[in-house]
Amino acid sequence: MAAETSPRPGSVARAWRHGALVGAAASVGAASVTFAVSSGVAALVARHVVTPSRRPGNVTVLKLEKDPNSGQDLVTLPATPDTRVAGTYALRFDNGGGVARIGFIVRQTGATVTRLVESVHGSELTEGARGWWTGTVYAVPSDAGLPFEEVLIPTVLGSAPAWFVPAEETPADVTEAHGDATTGAGPRAASTGTPDDAAAGGVPAEAGSAPDPGSEDGPRATGTWAVMVHGRGAQRTECIRGARVARRLGLNSLLLSYRNDGEAPATADGRYGLGFTEWEDVQAGIRWALEHGAEQIVLFGWSMGGAIVLRTAELTQYRDRVRALVLTGPVVDWYELLAHQTKVHRVPRRIGRLAADMISHKLGPRITGLAAPLDLHALDWLSRWEDVDTPTLILHSTDDEVVPVAGSVKLADLSPLVDFVGFTGARHTKEWNIDRTRYERAIEDWLPRHLGPHS
Repeated sequence: MAAETSPRPGSVARAWRHGALVGAAASVGAASVTFAVSSGVAALVARHVVTPSRRPGNVTVLKLEKDPNSGQDLVTLPATPDTRVAGTYALRFDNGGGVARIGFIVRQTGATVTRLVESVHGSELTEGARGWWTGTVYAVPSDAGLPFEEVLIPTVLGSAPAWFVPAEETPADVTEAHGDATTGAGPRAASTGTPDDAAAGGVPAEAGSAPDPGSEDGPRATGTWAVMVHGRGAQRTECIRGARVARRLGLNSLLLSYRNDGEAPATADGRYGLGFTEWEDVQAGIRWALEHGAEQIVLFGWSMGGAIVLRTAELTQYRDRVRALVLTGPVVDWYELLAHQTKVHRVPRRIGRLAADMISHKLGPRITGLAAPLDLHALDWLSRWEDVDTPTLILHSTDDEVVPVAGSVKLADLSPLVDFVGFTGARHTKEWNIDRTRYERAIEDWLPRHLGPHS
């Protein structure tokens, strides 16, 4: 899949200024109308990209029933590109208060798909319930059989909640650690608790007595820590999928929240920085990990979290401690992403160019609501590939409908430090969901080669 040529800051700015002059000069006529419409649509796109928003409830439960043979619960949903994909997912309903973990496909027609309901937490799942489909299948780490502690990370904006997941005392052998493709449970993971135990609430027994969140008596653990960063529109629950394999490899994990994600303190403008500002909260997480025993750091990032991680690896004062990056469906170039999205939604390419410049231009905050412009060029790793100086693994599905895979492929082609593992059929950041065994094995095979003796 060839990467589409990206609009660059200079050309985008010139196009916008030229359009503005044309619009000002012509009070009537097609040129003025076209520019006004284009500018209005571009403004909507620019605001949408930087504004946190709630996920729409666009999936409706059509039918609930019991399987006549097994007695297991089944749910029938509208057939969509997401609900038809094999694997394990979640339906979040009741404004996010309910989580139904949805398993394999039992049957499907042209209009509907019926799947196994593995578990339901938080609220009762009923016919007619509306929610959104997501790859985030666990509400807390104990749902995945992981012990954890709730901690608070001091940031410049205030205390941000995070989860600490300790490493296994004796990491499982890689050849024994791979879970079954259906259940995802390996011999080590199975011994750490069960989702049913977690459903009762709280931390599983082996997590011990957790200290007060943010206490100086918080967890201390030497060795390598995985600091994990979720994506746009998500929260730290997205990272639980990565904590499973990190724990098996003997890494302690810190699953972060960051500004404007609905859990961490918000900024005055309440807008995403697309990685340009959030990296400071990740640096605070690294600092906390080092203060609590970490010797070296691996940064994990999903989607926009990948952009945040790349920015962090470049700017953090702890660069010498960051050994590797593991990125899933990452944004490596916002220009490419905006061009891709305009193509997907059949919007003229110039709209993406205008939106990108509205985000970057000094006058852009009047439109976007940002406190200050965002330098998207600084987040363009396709033109700055030589500045990627940390070993990086990218896992990305070829049919990603949100973040184009072409950018990840191109970055791996350009940089000798970047390795790429492709998936098919996973769509956006659901590589683990569609094939968790292959996803975790890819990390288990790659990561130990890039860590020191204390991993």
